[in-house]
Amino acid sequence: MHREDCVNMRHATDPQRIVEVEWDEGSRQVYPVRLRIEAHDRTGLLRDVATAIAESKVNLSGAAVEVDGSQSAVISAVVDISSLTELSRLLERLEGVRDVQQVMREVT
Repeated sequence: MHREDCVNMRHATDPQRIVEVEWDEGSRQVYPVRLRIEAHDRTGLLRDVATAIAESKVNLSGAAVEVDGSQSAVISAVVDISSLTELSRLLERLEGVRDVQQVMREVT
C-alpha cells in the first residue's frame, strides 16, 4: 500500500494493481484488557465496580467473582480500552470504589 505521492505510485505502470482505499478515521480501536480487583466482599460490590466502569464510558465485556472464607473477593474483569490514558483513569476510579483494596492489570 502506498500514498498517492509515493515515488512508487508515480512510476506505477499497471493500472490493474492500483486500488483506491479509504480509512475509517471515525472508528476507535479498542483492546481487551484483563483486570484483577481485590476487595472486601459485600453486597453491591460487583454493582459498584460495574457502575464505575460504565461511568468511565468503558465497555465491560466479561466479569467473574471469587470469594474465599475470609470474605475477600477477587473480581476478574475484561474491559475494552482505547488508550493508556483511559486505562490509567479507569484504574484510579476503581481504586476509589468502597472496599476495593487493590486493582491491577493482569498480563497473560
